[in-house]
Amino acid sequence: MARKQAVRPEQPRPSLWEVQKHERRQAVLAAAKSLIAAKGYDKTTIEDIAAAAGLSTPTVYNYFGTKLDLLLALYLEDREIALDKLAKIVARSWKDPLDFFLAMLDADLHEEVDVVSHALWRQIAAAEATQNEGRHHATFKGINDRHLAAITAAARKMVEEGLLAADTDVKAVAELFHHLSEGFYRKVIATTDTRFAAFRNDAKRQLKVMLAGIRA
Repeated sequence: MARKQAVRPEQPRPSLWEVQKHERRQAVLAAAKSLIAAKGYDKTTIEDIAAAAGLSTPTVYNYFGTKLDLLLALYLEDREIALDKLAKIVARSWKDPLDFFLAMLDADLHEEVDVVSHALWRQIAAAEATQNEGRHHATFKGINDRHLAAITAAARKMVEEGLLAADTDVKAVAELFHHLSEGFYRKVIATTDTRFAAFRNDAKRQLKVMLAGIRA
C-alpha cells in the first residue's frame, strides 16, 4: 500500500507592509552603495542617501541607526554572497586542491554588478580596522568565523577524499588560507581598477607552496 506523502503547510505570504519594508531597505542599500562608492564615506550624508532612495531622512534612520550601521549592512550583504558561493564550491567534487583553493579565492573576491565596488570596499576595510570593538565587534567576528568554518570544512573533506595527506593539520591549513585570502583582499582594494584576476598568478604560486607538504 502506497504511503501518503505528508502535505507541507504553505508558507504564509509576506504582508504588503513587509514587502514595502524590504523594498525600502533595498532602495536605501542601493543608494548608499552608489553614493559612498562615488563620493566617499565621509562626504556622503544620510540626507543624500534618503534623497537618492526617494525616502525621508527619518525613514532611513528607522532602518539603519547610523551611517556606519548602513555601511556594515552593505558589508554583510557582500559577505553573504561570498559565503553562499564558498558553500557551493565546498559541495562540489574536486580532483586538484590547487584548483579548489583558487576557486575559493575567486569566490571570496568575487566581481559582480551587485557587489560593492573597490571604493566602497576600502571604506568597509577602514571601518573594520577602526570599529572592530564594541557593538560592531560581533559583526566582523561572526563573518570571520564563518569564513574559517567554510575553509576548515573544505580542507577536512579533501583529507577524507584523499586529496590531502591523512595527517594534514586541517585547522592550520584553514588559517593559512584565510590569511592568504585577507592579504589578497588588501591588495585588491589598494588598487583603483585592478581586480583579483591581476593577482591570480601570484595566488597560484603561493598556494602551490602552501600545498607542497600536504598533498596526498
